[in-house]
Parts: sequence; C-alpha cells; structure tokens
Amino acid sequence: MHNTSGQKELLPFLRSLTAGGLFILVIGATGDRDPSKRFPLGHTAAAYADVVVT
Repeated sequence: MHNTSGQKELLPFLRSLTAGGLFILVIGATGDRDPSKRFPLGHTAAAYADVVVT
C-alpha cells in the first residue's frame, strides 16, 4: 500500500482473516521518496493492527 486510502481498503480485510488472533503488520517506508507519508501510514496501520513493525 502506498497511501492511507489503500490501507483503509486492505487492512480491514486482512484483519478479518485473523479470526480473533493477533494481527501483526510489517510496513516499510524507506528512502527519500516522500518522508511525509511515514507518519500517516504508521498511524493508519496502528488503527487496524495489534502490532506494527516498521
């Protein structure tokens, strides 16, 4: 996912696959492409996952 709207579409579905289990999400936002996206991506990921690894 390259933006928060993509996260908001995919993460609820992935969350549903955990069936009450732990949802661990690994995200990466490396390089200098658009550092301003990092906080919003992490914030949205934290809204859906139990654990976020960056």
